[in-house]
Amino acid sequence: MKIPEHITFSYLLAQFGVQQQYGATGTALMIAAGMLPDLDGITILGGWRCHNKYHRVVGHGLPLTVAGARPCRAAVRSPSRRVSPPRWG
Repeated sequence: MKIPEHITFSYLLAQFGVQQQYGATGTALMIAAGMLPDLDGITILGGWRCHNKYHRVVGHGLPLTVAGARPCRAAVRSPSRRVSPPRWG
């Protein structure tokens, strides 16, 4: 998928409860989390050789998914935010 598809599907998935419970902040967080796999596209800034070598190596896998979830979690738990993480169970 390309970035527009990641954004679109993340927005649509946010409509299944996140939007209603957390509003625009929750939707924005959902879109940010959905774009995490494509962050490796920034390797193009290093040139085509760097992009060809590291694209799909840096992202699109477990390391970026786990490491990228931490900033999203920090944004939710930030004391300046009124959004609290969902409590399951």
